[in-house]
Amino acid sequence: YAHLAEHPAAQWSLCPTDLASLQFMDELYEEFLPCFSSPRVNIGCDETVDLGKQGGRSTAVVRQKGTGRVYLDFLLALHALLTEKFGKQVMCWGDVVLNHPELVPELPKDLIVLNWDYEAKPHYPQVEVFAQSGLPQIICPGTSAWNGVFPRLNNAWENVHHFARDGKAAGALGLLNTDWGDGGHYNLLGNSLYSYAHGADVSWAATPLLRPSFDTLLGPVLFGTLL
Repeated sequence: YAHLAEHPAAQWSLCPTDLASLQFMDELYEEFLPCFSSPRVNIGCDETVDLGKQGGRSTAVVRQKGTGRVYLDFLLALHALLTEKFGKQVMCWGDVVLNHPELVPELPKDLIVLNWDYEAKPHYPQVEVFAQSGLPQIICPGTSAWNGVFPRLNNAWENVHHFARDGKAAGALGLLNTDWGDGGHYNLLGNSLYSYAHGADVSWAATPLLRPSFDTLLGPVLFGTLL
């Protein structure tokens, strides 16, 4: 499918100005969606870093309309396809449109935004950007376990704890705690259990545990009671 790539060198994103890209997605949806019972589907559409780069197939249209508009037009086409033909509710990652905040109000109000950010921060203002536009959102922090043998637990703790707090205050639908496999996932799955449990606590507890209490309770669960 290299002929559908936006950039011939990167071959990272589908070319959004090629109608064959939409036809390709239509064929994929026809093949895969019947295998799943969920009324929702995540179309991805994140990290389109090659869109608008020199040498890309959409360069001329991007110069005319802007990168954000070209991206949004393709996202809206996917949304229309999935809602009208397949009867699905669409979910997509929210990072790209945040780079073009003037376009956020044009997102369909039934679109669920998967609002991701994996860095430790005291606050996450992008939560309010989507909330003020009336868009349903799911907060997506991460375990910080990828691209390394051991997880970056301090970063993960702050990321999960504060992002969940801001999302809850803004009325987010829920939390999706992400754990990626960059570089072949050479980090052990067991190393992510700490952040899995933390994500569950901040999602379900009315008052999430502070870290010392969390560590005291989780330690015996993961490692057993010391004799």
